[in-house]
Order: sequence, then C-alpha cells, then structure tokens
Amino acid sequence: MYIRLFRNNCIYYFNLGHGIPNNVAEEHTRTPVDEHSFPPGEAATALYAQDLGSTLTAQSLFGTDPFTTDEARQQCQDHFINDVPDLHVLLDCAVNLNYVPLQDAVMKLIQITKQYSTV
Repeated sequence: MYIRLFRNNCIYYFNLGHGIPNNVAEEHTRTPVDEHSFPPGEAATALYAQDLGSTLTAQSLFGTDPFTTDEARQQCQDHFINDVPDLHVLLDCAVNLNYVPLQDAVMKLIQITKQYSTV
C-alpha cells in the first residue's frame, strides 16, 4: 500500500518536471503518466533483453521479514498509520526541501517495527 502510494506520488511529481514541484506546477501543466502505461516488470525485463541483447540482474531476497505473523505485520501497519496518517504531507514536504517530517516518520516506522517484530 505505502509503496504504491509513494510510487504514484513520485510519478506525479516527476511529471511536473525539474525543480521544486510546487513551483514547477505553477508554471507548467502536463498530463501525468498513468501507471498502466508501463509494462509489468517481467515484460519490461524481457523487452530490455530483446532490445539490448543483455539481461538485468535478477531480483533477489534482501534481508529477513521481521514479522513472524501476519497479525504482527498488520498491527505494526495500523500503529504506523495511526501515528503518521497522511503520507502525502510527508512527500510534499520532502520534495519542497523540508526533509524533517519524512525523516521523523522513517524513525517512527523503525521504532514501531522493532516493537512488533521478533528479530
């Protein structure tokens, strides 16, 4: 859920052009890129290999899942959503050079994850 929200917001701000997105938005109006305009990852990888004759490094597992149950994962997510309800505000601050709210949210997520994890 958070990754999709973050990706959608990144696509939105990227489509605004270079510079501080709010300032650029005042000067330019562009049609946003729809996420369905791009092929799925597997298809994009195959197209890359077909066009360039080489392959990308295969995705591998990174780290371990800190949660032993889906219930613990859900509790952690619910706790984080309760403490940091609007990710749009965090992203808006970050792209406008105010990084502190996003940094605080990341630290909060780490603390909450430690609270609900067994690792």
